Amino acid sequence: MALDTAFFEGVVGVVNRYVLLNKKLLDPRIDLVTHSISGELTWGYPGRGPAQLALAMLCAVYDDDIALLHHEQYKEQVIAHMPPNKPWFLSAAEVQRVVDDIRGKREF
Repeated sequence: MALDTAFFEGVVGVVNRYVLLNKKLLDPRIDLVTHSISGELTWGYPGRGPAQLALAMLCAVYDDDIALLHHEQYKEQVIAHMPPNKPWFLSAAEVQRVVDDIRGKREF
């Protein structure tokens, strides 16, 4: 994926929230880990839906092994702190910067 042109977008609908990657629905990757039984991707608190979102986002940017290793920390540092009822935008490069920082911290 070209990190400089890839963007994640959190959309708040009337009934539910959903996440896009380059204007297409983001795959929740429940085939890899099922944090959220429904596969719902949510944000704004440190729960199962945010864990599923963190995993899905990291799988889109990294290989599955790296995503599995770091998605819980990404959830805690980023996803849990997003305003829950507001739309948001993040570039893949922004996601990568945070995860690269997390990975650097694990090496110490």
